[in-house]
Amino acid sequence: MTTANQQFELILKTESRVVSTNLQNFEEQANQYLATLTTTLKPMMILQKQKKK
Repeated sequence: MTTANQQFELILKTESRVVSTNLQNFEEQANQYLATLTTTLKPMMILQKQKKK
């Protein structure tokens, strides 16, 4: 039989794993998004400079 304290500790451990997984996933997605920004912004800036001429 488990005590309420043991159940609470199990919940906390499980939740902390979920949070750390989500943070890692978020960081990976953020890095992928940031990588696309540099490849999309440079051509856009070049086009804007050409339009001004």
